[in-house]
Amino acid sequence: MRVERNAPYMPALNVRVNNGDTSGMFAVLRRTLDEVREKGYALDDEEYDEGVRCVAVAVVGSPGREPTAGAPVAALSISAPASRLSRQRCAELAPVLRRAAAELADALRDQAGAAS
Repeated sequence: MRVERNAPYMPALNVRVNNGDTSGMFAVLRRTLDEVREKGYALDDEEYDEGVRCVAVAVVGSPGREPTAGAPVAALSISAPASRLSRQRCAELAPVLRRAAAELADALRDQAGAAS
């Protein structure tokens, strides 16, 4: 989903910040979404849980198939203690996850075609 498509949803996010100013938070979120889109994967580097690192990819719907045309329909992730899952290892695992996500997207498309 492109940032422009995400923009209307940003004000509805339940964002908790200490100083009450969310404008900077949304700017960071937009930059992060751009980086994730460019790399093809997201990294949670102990932001959610201290000591836990995660790498995740989107499972994207079939192009041209509404309502999921090219939009994420699911996600695949690997989570582990940060001491056992380095940032470098996350980068190495991202292509494996992307291939698995593509296979899952194909299987979902095949299943949807069979059901039609």
